[in-house]
Amino acid sequence: MDLLIKTKTMKTKVEYFISMKSCYGNYTRFKKEFNDERHFENWYDFMSNKGHKIIGVEKIKSNLDRVKDKFGYV
Repeated sequence: MDLLIKTKTMKTKVEYFISMKSCYGNYTRFKKEFNDERHFENWYDFMSNKGHKIIGVEKIKSNLDRVKDKFGYV
């Protein structure tokens, strides 16, 4: 029971593969970890405002996400 409560109240980290073109014209793809979705959105806006172009974003599923997909709950 305590484990279930902890997983619902904990902030889960999210990981993304990000493809982008820097403001200098260099293309890159990298893996980045964020504290939560809001953290990712703030980072995305910040990088866009700096002049970088985000080309692609692919969320990496965590084990917790895989369990939710399979069973519908944690």
